[in-house]
Amino acid sequence: MTSFLLLALAACGQSAEQRRAADEADVEAVKAAQNRLPPLQPMKPEPLMQEDVARIDASGPGCMVRLGEGLAPPVLVTVGSFGWVKLDGAIIKVAGDSGSERGPVDTWTRFTGKQVTLRLEYPSGAAVSSGEEGRSHPVTLTMRDPYDRVIYRGQGMQSCSS
Repeated sequence: MTSFLLLALAACGQSAEQRRAADEADVEAVKAAQNRLPPLQPMKPEPLMQEDVARIDASGPGCMVRLGEGLAPPVLVTVGSFGWVKLDGAIIKVAGDSGSERGPVDTWTRFTGKQVTLRLEYPSGAAVSSGEEGRSHPVTLTMRDPYDRVIYRGQGMQSCSS
């Protein structure tokens, strides 16, 4: 209450031009605060264990991305237009981006969710054709936060089945 009175008293002694300039400065300060990005939070996808994969609706032809040489549990499972990734202990469902290239067995090369966007990049620059399921292919997995900043990039192997 006292701060309001002090502001009101201070405004009384200002000319219209001074009040306008002060208002503009306040508006700019609010805009700057609203446009400030939160700190970057790097994340690494966690392995999807067998019990995790069993809980998600991932039946049908699809692909699994494993980091490293491909012997570890998958960090991304894709089936048709959806994918699943585990971050901070939570399994997150992401939707295939129909504006991206098609991946193997009718999956996509880009998946989008509220918290993260995932992109699969192939060394040749083009997605592996859908006729090559059952084989493993090198892939780069890139994750971006909601502000389109890279929070993870790793190399791995993608294996698909029909």
